[in-house]
Amino acid sequence: MRGKKSGIIWSIRLIIISFFTYFILQFHLYTDIFKNIIGSILPFNLSDWRDFIIVIMSGIFTSSFVTLIMNCSDYVNERRDALENYYDASILFLSHFQNIEYLHIVEDLELVRAYYLERSSNYVRKSMSETASLRYESKRKLQNWIWEATDEKIREQLKKQEQDYLDARLESIIAGYDQQLERIAHQYTELSELSYQDVENACGKIDFLFTNKLNRKGFIYRFLHNRQRDLWKKIRFESFYFKQISLQSNAIVILDKILKLQNEIFMEENCRYGKKIYNQYCYEVMCNLEFLLQITYKKQYKENYTSRSDYLRMGYIDIQ
Repeated sequence: MRGKKSGIIWSIRLIIISFFTYFILQFHLYTDIFKNIIGSILPFNLSDWRDFIIVIMSGIFTSSFVTLIMNCSDYVNERRDALENYYDASILFLSHFQNIEYLHIVEDLELVRAYYLERSSNYVRKSMSETASLRYESKRKLQNWIWEATDEKIREQLKKQEQDYLDARLESIIAGYDQQLERIAHQYTELSELSYQDVENACGKIDFLFTNKLNRKGFIYRFLHNRQRDLWKKIRFESFYFKQISLQSNAIVILDKILKLQNEIFMEENCRYGKKIYNQYCYEVMCNLEFLLQITYKKQYKENYTSRSDYLRMGYIDIQ
């Protein structure tokens, strides 16, 4: 695409130069001063070489015009191929992000964070045999939240076994979150190990003739290429911690990193009884890729934008 663009530009330049040279010589649109200047520079008389230069310029004009037509035809084909290759590489890369699991914390997030921080601190104290300094304040606060959120009838039934119920309930909740954290951390780690080189190579071959600033730099680079690459780089950076720390000792770090990353990907939307969670990142990139197809095929293409509901990840009733 870039080579054909360069060929078109040079063909146009040669057409313009040869045409004006031919036009000036053919109709004697040069002055005596110009003749004298040329004579002082070149070892020949302009009049003697006039016919020869006219023939040369007319030949250059004709051949450049033919070359321009051929390059334009090849440019259109290469333009389509380059955009199709970028679309294929981009949508293949995007496909790895469509099934990322969303971590939904039902309980109060700050209480859950505090519990994980306390658990990690206690884990370190136990490893150092400092059992006397173990703390359970955050655990009790989270249990109190769970008890308050429990149905009143159930609380009445379990009043005598309240502590046993809360211990078992908290253990079950945290075990579920531990499994989710481990599973989601593994998903992000796999994403961090992807290669973006195929998309980079496909993007490097795109070079528009007239709308390069608008389409390539303004749209493709900003809303597609940079958007995917920037998220991938963030995942690579944050996933470094997933590989270096354990869930038991630093679950709070893993929790915060996952929450940070999913803010880049998912979006919450209020609904009648709670909230819906959409994979907003994939939805927006897919819409932009659809627009790329319109740029590729123009009037020959009938738009077919995806529905946002296709990217609904989960819905839940907000009990907080």
